[in-house]
Amino acid sequence: MWVVVPVLAVGVAGGAVALASRRRGIRRAQERARVTAADTELAQRAGVALVRADERIRLADDELAFAIAEFGDEATAGFARDLQEARSRLREAFRLNQLLSDHAPETEAERRSMNERIIQLCESCEQLLRHHAEEFAARRSASQQLPESIGRLRAEARAAREAIPPMEAKLAALRERYSDDVLAPIATNAAQTRQLLDFAERSLALAEERSTSGRSPDAAKGIQIAAESIKRATSLAGSVDAFEVEALRAETTLSAMVADSANDLADAKLESRTPELGAAISALERAVEDASAPAERRDPFSALATLREANTDLDRVRDGLRTARGAAERTRAQLVTALDDAERQIALAHELIADHRAPIGPDARTRLAEAQRILENITEERDPAAALHAARRAAALAAEARSIAHQDLTHPRTIGGGPSSGAGALTGVIGGLVIGGLLDGFDGVDDLFD
Repeated sequence: MWVVVPVLAVGVAGGAVALASRRRGIRRAQERARVTAADTELAQRAGVALVRADERIRLADDELAFAIAEFGDEATAGFARDLQEARSRLREAFRLNQLLSDHAPETEAERRSMNERIIQLCESCEQLLRHHAEEFAARRSASQQLPESIGRLRAEARAAREAIPPMEAKLAALRERYSDDVLAPIATNAAQTRQLLDFAERSLALAEERSTSGRSPDAAKGIQIAAESIKRATSLAGSVDAFEVEALRAETTLSAMVADSANDLADAKLESRTPELGAAISALERAVEDASAPAERRDPFSALATLREANTDLDRVRDGLRTARGAAERTRAQLVTALDDAERQIALAHELIADHRAPIGPDARTRLAEAQRILENITEERDPAAALHAARRAAALAAEARSIAHQDLTHPRTIGGGPSSGAGALTGVIGGLVIGGLLDGFDGVDDLFD
């Protein structure tokens, strides 16, 4: 008896300790799950904030241009200063989001802090700009000659509608030369233009009715909506012309890069061959062959991306093998093509986001902002090899931004993964207006969709 009792006591105590340990483990797991869910929600809020702030600034650009035309530089100086500050804050927010997207890992606390800072910066952008838009909207509603504005906008809408048949003819010609994938960003421009102009005409009709009934503020909002819709319609028509120019430039850049690549391959084949160098040479040869092969409907942008990647890989391998003699001269020659490529890719991505706006999420915008930042800083690079690497990095980021934006357009989704509805559908119709800001309080908007 004196031996058994202590053993039983030890067994009971051990079971209690094990049970307590399991409970603590369950509580820790539950706490980690709560923290993970909260961090995921915070990242989604940061993404939404980036898109809202980017669209607010784009809309403020238009609003400032309208205000300067109507009220002069002196009256709009404060608006211009605050807009510049908002751009600076948004650039910082995009920089933080790019850091979160890079491969360098951050701790959970660091990611949380960076996402909170992104939200803070974006919200401060909206706060800076909101009262200016309200101020000039009030001025405009008091000073605008509503009947004259309605007549002018109707004339602009007619002119924009007359541009649709030539746009459709040009799109048909482009389809014979370029693939469906590369034409996707502009393929529906004619249909979108018609929708925008229909919406503008209905807005003008409502504005005319509200003006006649003495509801000038509502009429002014209707005019502003119609003006923005007509401007977007005109921009979509211009985008088809711009695409044709950019596609031709891409083909020219592709030809120049093929020639540069041929020279690089000739030089690389003179160097001591290693397995890694041989693989890089073979990859670039395949890319050159694919880029040079005849095709009925081409995609010069994808060919550029493939060729650029193969060039970058070969450069990386050669940098580890070749001596420094002559490297700077070759690099400077390559830098001209690389810079031109980066500028074209950034222009294309910027045009795509500017044309479609709201459906495009924060990932594409972040990469475009980072590409622009890298390209702007290249002039500060004293090392030609570093400048070449930066130019190709900027081009790759811009191409990635365009690809992500394309995915956002072809597979519409709301930020955070939920289904699109309500105001999201309206956003698609009017081509990127920030509905929450522009139409706030405009009770007549429901009438437009009766």
